[in-house]
Amino acid sequence: MPSQTFLNLPSEKQKAILSAAKLEFSRVEFSKSSINQIIKDAGISRGSFYMYFEDKKDLLTVVLSKLIQGVKESLNENIARSGGDLTETILGLFDYFYETYEAKENQDFIKHVMMFIQSESENPFSPFAGKQPLKHGLFRIIPYLNKDQFAFQSDEDIRATVDIVFSVLQSVLVSAFIQNQSIDESRTRLKEYLKILQQGYQRKQESKC
Repeated sequence: MPSQTFLNLPSEKQKAILSAAKLEFSRVEFSKSSINQIIKDAGISRGSFYMYFEDKKDLLTVVLSKLIQGVKESLNENIARSGGDLTETILGLFDYFYETYEAKENQDFIKHVMMFIQSESENPFSPFAGKQPLKHGLFRIIPYLNKDQFAFQSDEDIRATVDIVFSVLQSVLVSAFIQNQSIDESRTRLKEYLKILQQGYQRKQESKC
């Protein structure tokens, strides 16, 4: 989280820093992004940067806050519209991401962020692995899911299912953005994966009389 020093800055100064950060995170992949370029574009010193943020990852979390807020609003709308259906809620969230991605100024930023989050989630030693705001936002819908859709009722099993579904959504989005797939192609693939999760992969054994 940003320091109180950053929060005390005039709003225009905050916007200038966050705009410079988004520009840099859009220009190159996160791992290649430069704090020096950010502070140059923002017109601040390196010392000031570390008074405001712990590091680049801390700054990224702040830049992502607007997108995260949109995700939360999309989740709330879709879970209410679907009556608590997990699959329909996830498909609605997918549509939100694609709608946001279609704005040209967001394309490289979202692509690089999704790639970064994907790589961090696969690294158990990453300090960012346990701080995935998108996943945590999705976990917030668990109390509002219709439990009748699940073959099990325990909160742990439902949470694990939501975790798996998030991983599937994330993987499809990353592939879609990197490969510039159409929304129809990507959405169809997501629906197929979700159908497999719904039905389970194990062959049902025929009951013996």
